Amino acid sequence: MPVDHDRLFKELLTTFFREFMELFFPAAHTLIDYTDTKFLTQEVITDITAGDKHYVDILAEVKIKGEDGCVLVHIEPQAYRQADFARRMFIYFSRLYEKHQKRVLPIAVFAHDSKVEETNRHEVEFPFLKVL
Repeated sequence: MPVDHDRLFKELLTTFFREFMELFFPAAHTLIDYTDTKFLTQEVITDITAGDKHYVDILAEVKIKGEDGCVLVHIEPQAYRQADFARRMFIYFSRLYEKHQKRVLPIAVFAHDSKVEETNRHEVEFPFLKVL
C-alpha cells in the first residue's frame, strides 16, 4: 500500500502549526493567539464555470492578540510545479474571503524539485491600467 504523503504532510502541519508559524513566519507568530485555534476541514472552492471542486488543504481560524474576531491562515502544500499556481492561490484567497468575510493569510509550501523560482504574484492588467 503506497504512503499517503499528502495526508501525512497535512497532519504534520496541523499538529505542529504553532511551531511552523514560529519558524517560518515569526512576525505573524508573535501576534497570533493560539488558544482557540480551529482547523476548518474540507473547505470547498467551487469553479462553477468549469464544474470543478477543489479542496483547501489547511485552513486555520486564529485570533490576533489585541483584536476582536478571527483571521484565517490558509496553508497550501504544493508537491509539483504548476504554471498557474499563483492564480489558483488568488482564487482560493478571494473565495475564502468572500465566504468568511475575514482576513486571509495565504501560505504556499513548495515541496517539489523544480529549480524554477515560483512567482508570488497574480496580476490583472490592461495596457492602460493595472487592476490588481
